[in-house]
Amino acid sequence: MSRYLENIRIPVLLPRRQRAVNLLARAVLLKKYPKKLGEVQLVFSAIRLVDDAKTQYRNARAGLLAFARTRAANGYFWGVCSLETCILSLYRAVRLIEAFRRSGYVAADGKPVIPRSKGASILAKETFRRLTDLRHAIQHLDDRILNGELPRAQALGPRPQSTVLKIGRYSVRYRDLRDWITEADHVVARMMLVEQETQVRPNKPLQLADSACQAPGASQRRDKTARS
Repeated sequence: MSRYLENIRIPVLLPRRQRAVNLLARAVLLKKYPKKLGEVQLVFSAIRLVDDAKTQYRNARAGLLAFARTRAANGYFWGVCSLETCILSLYRAVRLIEAFRRSGYVAADGKPVIPRSKGASILAKETFRRLTDLRHAIQHLDDRILNGELPRAQALGPRPQSTVLKIGRYSVRYRDLRDWITEADHVVARMMLVEQETQVRPNKPLQLADSACQAPGASQRRDKTARS
């Protein structure tokens, strides 16, 4: 176990000047949040989950760096468990963010408040696919152990290395995870300010799909098919 972390390099997650939880508290108190049915809960949950992903990432970094210094097992377990929770929270947050983006909020210039993948890689289809693979690997690990499906050569859980986290046959660089969290944090901050600086396109109900981040134009094609 120790040889994987001799030169561990987990980048720092820089704090924002105004944390998401503070934006949320202000929005609730001042009632500056979307009024469409279901979107208050969606925004609340997205911000809560992104904030948790940030906290768990920092916990993971602290735990694994402590293990690299002291070789105390509790630091290793703290780091690994925190990375698992970080990935799960970020996956859930991205699904909610994508549902909010599809609900039709646009700025005064007609551009979406929540950009497509060109403006934020956290909303790219490839990013969501990777998060989904990691999420499934974490969620189904216990079942695979109980069913005797885990290969002998596979580590009994997530395996942190110097620059990547490996979970079964999947992996993610700490740098990518840090960047995804940072982008998600910026996106949910825009979600909180939406009422003050945007208008709403009508007839865009919330829909939380199993596969978020669909290709541009997919919803329009479905609308045309439904009308025909």
